[in-house]
Amino acid sequence: MSVIKFYKYHGAGNDFIVIDNRKKIFPVKNYKLIEQLCDRRFGIGADGLLLLNSSQQYDFDMGYYNADGKPGSMCGNGARCITYFAYKSGIKKRNLFLLRLMVCTKQRLFLKIKKQILLL
Repeated sequence: MSVIKFYKYHGAGNDFIVIDNRKKIFPVKNYKLIEQLCDRRFGIGADGLLLLNSSQQYDFDMGYYNADGKPGSMCGNGARCITYFAYKSGIKKRNLFLLRLMVCTKQRLFLKIKKQILLL
């Protein structure tokens, strides 16, 4: 088993496990593992898992999984958290982001960071 670095972010009452998955290190089909990681008593504990994936057309793709391990649709608080993670990590060094949501392949989202506050 390999070690995967993770971060915890929270936004407006939701908390997330965040992983930089640009090198495709996380087993995205292992729904049981995601559920175990999100378990608050025996895992890290979170409302969901966010994966920052590479993208050819966008700044990045956001992979979002609910705490039950299943892929989720749009999560506004998650999008805010992963965008701030990308910004603070230096993955993108500007304050306007365009990201693609994993499940809704045609859905795009613009997010802007202004004075440490993320605006939707």
